Amino acid sequence: MTAIKLNLLKVKQVKEDKVWLLAEGNLYEYLNSLKADFYEYAIQRKIVRNDYLDKLFKTVLDNEPFPIITLTTENTDNFNEGEVKEFDSDKVEILDGLQRTFRLWAHLKLYEHYSRNTNPDEIKDFISEFKQTTEGSLFFELGIFRTSYIKNLIESKRINEIKDKFENYNVYFYVWLNLSEIEVVNKMLLLNLGQKSVSPKHQFELLFLHFYRHFVAGSSNITIVRERELESKTLKGEHRQVGSFLFSSIIIAMLSFYETKAKRVNKSELDFEINEESDLNAPLFQILFEKDFIENFLKCLYRIDEAIDKSYSGIGIKWFGKDTTLSGVYAGISEYVNVTEILKPISENKEAAYDVSEIREKLKAATTKGVDQFILLINQNALELEDFEKAYENLSSRSINIGNVLRSAIKGFVGNLLNNNNPKWSNYIK
Repeated sequence: MTAIKLNLLKVKQVKEDKVWLLAEGNLYEYLNSLKADFYEYAIQRKIVRNDYLDKLFKTVLDNEPFPIITLTTENTDNFNEGEVKEFDSDKVEILDGLQRTFRLWAHLKLYEHYSRNTNPDEIKDFISEFKQTTEGSLFFELGIFRTSYIKNLIESKRINEIKDKFENYNVYFYVWLNLSEIEVVNKMLLLNLGQKSVSPKHQFELLFLHFYRHFVAGSSNITIVRERELESKTLKGEHRQVGSFLFSSIIIAMLSFYETKAKRVNKSELDFEINEESDLNAPLFQILFEKDFIENFLKCLYRIDEAIDKSYSGIGIKWFGKDTTLSGVYAGISEYVNVTEILKPISENKEAAYDVSEIREKLKAATTKGVDQFILLINQNALELEDFEKAYENLSSRSINIGNVLRSAIKGFVGNLLNNNNPKWSNYIK
């Protein structure tokens, strides 16, 4: 077992099963004990470019104080102030300080590669070879290193100081023990206040992270991408592959269908909170986030995507990958199959007993019915995306909230299309 060894300076019992620690650890030992995928923690945002963070290495070289790093792990041991404790690296996650840790870890890896270099005077050759390694390629891709920066480190001889400086430098840690999934997410969002903000999409995803594994398990043809992943950039245009969607986009489509309202990917849009007090047995969660419903919803989502791509090559794949489109389409389908009526036993009898599984089955059948009809119309070229593009071009020059207009327009168009009313985009996008 690889372990992170820390000297406990303060032990505080927060709740019966929640413990908070203030600890001190050696930087070199900390970086060497990190698990291989430490920077892939699901709730954290991706590693970002940040010129300020790039100066942290100099902080260590100058032996100046380093910002506290916050960790979280599961451990039921007893803790005493003054003792040295080892924490299993595989169970430790970085709650705050991932960006800082990653940069210092990158410098240590750079040093290790350089120390094995048999011809240190050939700087250009070393950098070229380093770029070809798995780690070096990652560091350059993420913008952690530039050729000029490494060249300067080598020429100034500071690269030779890295190991010695790290071995003689201590870092302070907060360690939270035994937090629940939701507590971890809320703690991370709190710790990031005042820093570079977590993107709305990423924050939205975090709220539903509890259900993420259910979606992955049910996605036979669908590729689900988190906003923090590098691949998310490929989902924002004509290069998106059929069946590839952001996790947040799928969630917003489901919520739009459930509420018959074109929703936005924004925490403030939710009519409920997901927190430690949330009742995950509430109808919303029991219906939408159940295995069979998820599998059917994703299957239907893929069928629509495939049909649109075949009928509207080029513009279709781009159009259907947008949140505004997904929310509008599914709100329109919801209106057509009258989801409001299906959910009436819940809305009218909040305290009464009702059969959630029966409502779920009705909603699942309604999803399939609405999607079948929508695909039939798509195959008849009734969606007329060329006309949508023309109407959108006229709209883009006006000073209005385009997203709100498009969500409402797409919902109205799709709802009327499904009811055989022969709608025109120009009547909705204006």
